[in-house]
Amino acid sequence: PAALQVGRGQAGEMIAVKVASSVGDSFKQWRAELEVLATLHHPNIVRFFGYVSSPPIHSLVLQYCAEGDVYDALRQPTPSGFFFP
Repeated sequence: PAALQVGRGQAGEMIAVKVASSVGDSFKQWRAELEVLATLHHPNIVRFFGYVSSPPIHSLVLQYCAEGDVYDALRQPTPSGFFFP
């Protein structure tokens, strides 16, 4: 699985660095995610800033999302008041 590190970009903005290794299917998944993120440009999709590939470590540099990721959010109970009457 990929590890996530948080830091600041050159302009001072918060960034997330998703780090994967070349072990097993990790690189294939990293490469697939890179190809998809590099082509998507939408305000509701995490912004992709770039990547670093220096085997055995591969990293994606992404917009930091303070509320976490959608995968985890979808597994939580729906907050009260989420739906409008």
